Amino acid sequence: MGAVVPPPRRRLPAGRPSLSEQLAACSASSDTIIADMKKTFKSRFDREGLLLEVPTRYLHVGRCESQFGGIARFFSHEVVYAFEHPHHRHVEMHMRYADMAQPSTAPMGRGVGRGRGRGAPEFRFRIVNELAYFTREYDPTNPAHRLAIGFTTSADLRRFEAEVYPCVVVAAGGGGAAGGAPQPQPLRSAGSLGRVGTRR
Repeated sequence: MGAVVPPPRRRLPAGRPSLSEQLAACSASSDTIIADMKKTFKSRFDREGLLLEVPTRYLHVGRCESQFGGIARFFSHEVVYAFEHPHHRHVEMHMRYADMAQPSTAPMGRGVGRGRGRGAPEFRFRIVNELAYFTREYDPTNPAHRLAIGFTTSADLRRFEAEVYPCVVVAAGGGGAAGGAPQPQPLRSAGSLGRVGTRR
């Protein structure tokens, strides 16, 4: 009896990748998507260079004030604040210290906040550029327009003054004033504000 010859293997059409090649391609594509997502949302989770993270009562931007408390994350070169805009919904603001002018702090009882945040201890400053999404609320040429982050406690303000404020003053050109009115400081030419992104 002769040997049994197995049938020839079915060949894949020319140019069609094998199953293992398709799985490898899918895995690489998934890795790329995950890496892009991590890059996109890095600011929300990245703690590298974080100096201080504190809950806040509000963020005041020119004529617009957030109606919700949030979390302010102070890094060595910028502060990141999640802000509820009345028209653009959730906005994550990245504000670089180098783009700030006339930084100052205000103790309890002297804050500009309204409603439940009235009189909260504050970090105040101006930005030398126009703000994306806040062109109607904030005018960098109007000396009365400024930004203010309202802290929930005086202890948080003291931590900010000890751990973060020196970095702000150096980056902003040394024109800061702790515990009092802002010192006069000429506005620099407009530079990069940093990133201001939205999540809908």
